[in-house]
Amino acid sequence: MHQCAAVAIGVDFTNPGLVQYAESFRAKGYRIGAAEQPLPTLRKALADDAVSVIACPVDYAENIRLTDTLGKLVQPI
Repeated sequence: MHQCAAVAIGVDFTNPGLVQYAESFRAKGYRIGAAEQPLPTLRKALADDAVSVIACPVDYAENIRLTDTLGKLVQPI
């Protein structure tokens, strides 16, 4: 918890391990680790006869590169 002085006391929150979290509820957990994995992982999850959770980390730095690239394609006003 945080005190008024913004000092953490007794807790250290991090991102949860979503695969393990899903598995703790008897669901299937998958983690995307490369750009070519989403479609095969989705197909596998849909083929499973169980609830599935797919953890897909996002590198938001790519948004800036995409914005820069798209900005060069658009005609200035």
